[in-house]
Amino acid sequence: MNKKLFLTAILLVATLIYPQTREEILSKIKSGEIPVSADLVKQIEQKQNGANKNQPAPGYVVAPVDSTNKDKKIAADSMHDAASNRDLRSEYKALVKADLNRLQLKDFGFDVFAQTMPQAVSTLAPSEDYVINVGDEVIVYTWGRENGQKSLFVDKDGFFNYPPLAPIRVAGLSFRDARNSIKSSLENISGLQARISLGQLSSIRVLLLGDVIKPGSYLVTSGTTVINALFACGGIKDIGSLRQIRLERGGKPFRTIDLYNLLLKGSSGNDIQLIAGDVVFVPVAEKRVGVAGFVKRPALYEAKTGDKVSDLIKYAGGLSAEANAGRIVVERYKQNEKRVVLDFKMNSATGQIASDVAVENGDLIKVFPLIADESNGVVVVGHVASPGKYEYRKGLTVKSILPSFQSYLPETFFEYAVVKRVFLPDYHYEFVPFSLGKIYNDGVDFSLEPRDTLFVYSRKELTDLANVEVEGNVRKPGKIPYIQNMRVSDAIVSAGGFSDDTYLDEAQVISHQNGGNKAEIKRVNLRKILEDYTTPDNIPLSLNDRVIVFSKWNFTFRDSVTIHGEVKKPGTFALASGMSVDDLVKQAGGYTQATYRLYVEIVRTELLRDSIEKEKVVKLNFDRVPEVGVGFALQPRDEVFIRNIIDYGKSIAVRLNGRFVFPGTYRAEKGENISSIIQRAGGFRDDAYLPGIIFTRKRVQERQQENLKKVADNLEKQLQQLLTQEAVGATAEDKAYRDLLIQQQMTMLENMRSSVPLGRVVMKIDNWKEFKGSENDIQVEDGDEITVSENLNTVSILGEVYAPISVVYS
Repeated sequence: MNKKLFLTAILLVATLIYPQTREEILSKIKSGEIPVSADLVKQIEQKQNGANKNQPAPGYVVAPVDSTNKDKKIAADSMHDAASNRDLRSEYKALVKADLNRLQLKDFGFDVFAQTMPQAVSTLAPSEDYVINVGDEVIVYTWGRENGQKSLFVDKDGFFNYPPLAPIRVAGLSFRDARNSIKSSLENISGLQARISLGQLSSIRVLLLGDVIKPGSYLVTSGTTVINALFACGGIKDIGSLRQIRLERGGKPFRTIDLYNLLLKGSSGNDIQLIAGDVVFVPVAEKRVGVAGFVKRPALYEAKTGDKVSDLIKYAGGLSAEANAGRIVVERYKQNEKRVVLDFKMNSATGQIASDVAVENGDLIKVFPLIADESNGVVVVGHVASPGKYEYRKGLTVKSILPSFQSYLPETFFEYAVVKRVFLPDYHYEFVPFSLGKIYNDGVDFSLEPRDTLFVYSRKELTDLANVEVEGNVRKPGKIPYIQNMRVSDAIVSAGGFSDDTYLDEAQVISHQNGGNKAEIKRVNLRKILEDYTTPDNIPLSLNDRVIVFSKWNFTFRDSVTIHGEVKKPGTFALASGMSVDDLVKQAGGYTQATYRLYVEIVRTELLRDSIEKEKVVKLNFDRVPEVGVGFALQPRDEVFIRNIIDYGKSIAVRLNGRFVFPGTYRAEKGENISSIIQRAGGFRDDAYLPGIIFTRKRVQERQQENLKKVADNLEKQLQQLLTQEAVGATAEDKAYRDLLIQQQMTMLENMRSSVPLGRVVMKIDNWKEFKGSENDIQVEDGDEITVSENLNTVSILGEVYAPISVVYS
């Protein structure tokens, strides 16, 4: 783009943002006060060339903000991302792709059996329909002619015996009928009144079969219901039916129990008490339907014959608040041959679905979210005191939502704001920029429309110029926020103030002029600023200025001395006037226990002529002449060396094993011989076999390990060369020999890598008296180990013999 076209585009941008004079616009663009992105310039160029004829009315641009900056990026695929708690679009896309395997929906209702078993039936009052069984206790209360209470049990023939009454058969009758029969018979006696109750109930045996966790025969309390029995057997398997539980009595179907009445409505009306011989059978569920998406209880549900899509949604608790009642999809496997998709719309007020159909086994009902944008609201995002959603009213403007400067946070960028707006008919987004400052200063308000999103920025987000930098001898060097009319003293205070060794006679301020092309150094006197804040040296600062505070050591050498060796804190220390060696040792924490206390060395560097240095070593014997030794005066750059005691803290441990009088671990003195250690252990026992003595040394073991590694490395190189060579023209016999050689070398290499040397040293002791002081009687080292076994007086014959044996030596 040539210069003329660029300036024309810039002017057009500025005209779109807010009306100003040509001179004002050019001035603010050149100074960076009005930021203009490359995308904005490109789009305006297209507008000027007529390449964008189908765009809305002039004054609307696509992207005036640099989208490469993460902090400034505005997502164009979501209207209110900043104010939304859920990404409904992502959930919508995920639900489209999901199937029953991916969703892993939970089977509804089965977790109830994982809870504690309900209260025992024996503690509950039997119902009127309870069937009397053999062994049940019947309690009779009488008053009037005869007052009393009797407890009687139904006999094995099923009769109730209460003299003087004739036996009454009650087994098989309901408690209501049995009670009425007994009460009627008793009250036929003149002047006698009675009340009948049930006491302890008998036990009955029932069968629980089908897809239950633990099928079999169960002995339960008389009065146990079907639901109680299902808890007793551990519940129903995940393939079993919760809605078609069959109760067979007397070998015939008696009742079908649907647990959904209990699980969904809390009603146990179709539950029934069991009698002896009852069979409870749980078949495999015929229809399982998944309900997923935006319902209150997504899960796998069992459907009965005639259940429709609306029924399954009711089982799932109905639609959630975010659900789209007009977007319900059923994915179905048709006759195990193909998959079909059915679309439905629900009347959210009545819960009815037009053209509702019955569900089939394997159906997946998906309820999608409502992701339509809010049509009666606007959203305010960014650097304001009260961001969020606002109700749209006719004539709504920015000033009616944000009435004054107090509606914004400090450091708001009033020169620029942007509104993201939806345009019909294709509902595409465009960005409309404007000036916030013009609204409050010039009364040029900005009208809002439904679905607008207003973005307000802070000055820090759109400019990187609001700071100055303080370097050098301050407590918190770095960049600090720039405040208008900030001076040198203000910047230093914001940086934590300067340190004690600051050079007060001069500090420097580096200012950039002409957009940073030219730098200017200004020198100020900090001492004058401390004395008088209004001094001319306390100059005002500009954006991007650098304030440099120096240390006095930048202009003079700091005298120091160094101490090495056996002190607790060796290092370099500042040299004070009159400091002695003793003073330096005290500052270094004092001597350690390993200090060699005969003398101290000081290395002093002396300057000869202009550039020649000479080192002089001073050895101080402070034990003999203490007033000269530790009181020796130090000079700049002296180095003090505190030596350590030779081999301080090192110990020698030798291990004696086997046929010694007192075997064990012994501490040895430096230079002590093997014979001395053996004498300390009481010498050898009478049965010790001295020719078989084993002596191992740690240092020898380490050397053997190192040599073994070198041999293994050489062998590995040879093996690699052998593997890379091609056997060209070799016979089959040569190839077989080559393969055998490679295998042998690989085995040898593996053994060498895994083997651990013993570190054994040959030690010959024929005569104990002659051994002491001989060339074999060497000095011991730390980690040495000597092992002596007993004399077995046998000779072993091994190897290529028919019968390896050990024979007595003579």
